[in-house]
Amino acid sequence: NFSGDNNIIVSGNAIPRVATLFENFDLGENIPEKWNIIRTADPYDYYTTVSITSSTYDVNSAPHAAKMQKMNDTVSPLVFVTPGVTDFNTNTLSFYARRGHPDYFRVKLAVGVMSDPYHFTDFDTISVFNITDDFVQYQVTFGEQTKPYIGFLMVNGDYAHSLSIDDIDWRTIGNNPPN
Repeated sequence: NFSGDNNIIVSGNAIPRVATLFENFDLGENIPEKWNIIRTADPYDYYTTVSITSSTYDVNSAPHAAKMQKMNDTVSPLVFVTPGVTDFNTNTLSFYARRGHPDYFRVKLAVGVMSDPYHFTDFDTISVFNITDDFVQYQVTFGEQTKPYIGFLMVNGDYAHSLSIDDIDWRTIGNNPPN
């Protein structure tokens, strides 16, 4: 027999979704606010992560880019998640990416949608790209979506590999990028 107060009080602030987004990672050396990284739970694997880099090899537009790097873990997901977005029926995602080294042969990046930016379990793949040695602009159209977060998933491959992402743009085709 149980008795007592079964009410739970929850408080917090909702983060509004955005209709447009442009991120070139040039405002500093930290992951931008409202972005998230889903990475290995192994506390000793410091190298499987996403970081902001200023290496001239890794950036499309100076001074910074995001670098996704997997080391020692070919099983756990590594996902870089955008803030929540809207307008999937009218907007297109474009971004630049290149692999981190010519010796990293099998570098693939999946772009998908998620309902929870902190858990990988409901990641739905929309497109998969083979990432090359040169920065290439990639584009993804989504169509009707109910999951508001876009995730960049580094597809498992070799023991060690990396890629850089820069100039991520979410907008209606034909519009100028936001300032």
